[in-house]
Formats: sequence, structure tokens, C-alpha cells
Amino acid sequence: MRELEKQHDVKIITFGVHVTGMGEEEAKEFISLVDITTGCTSRHIREQIKGHALAQFGTAIPIFAITQRGK
Repeated sequence: MRELEKQHDVKIITFGVHVTGMGEEEAKEFISLVDITTGCTSRHIREQIKGHALAQFGTAIPIFAITQRGK
């Protein structure tokens, strides 16, 4: 997606969903790639998001804004 932004001079907002089954390393990398993500019931996403989220919406199934664009 980021390469498409550069190639076509566009802005793309990336949104992660259905992240429950992600492992720790995958979650760490994933957070660096998306602007917004759901937390689902993913322990790894919720742990890795600490210190990275600019905003959180909701608590039971939170949505995290990771970048200013996502916010």
C-alpha cells in the first residue's frame, strides 16, 4: 500500500481487522504497517499497541488509531 502511495501520489488509509490469531512478532510488524486497527481479542495486538496508539475508541472491541492519518 505504501508503495502504491509513492507510485501514484495518493494517500491510502490502511485498516487492520480480524487480528485475533496473530502471533507476537506478526502483531509487532502489523502495527508498523497500518493506520487503524481493531484490537479484537488479540492479546498480542493489545500488548504491542501500547505506546503506539494515538487514540483508542471503545473498550470491549477497541479500535486503535496508530497514525495521525488514522486518527
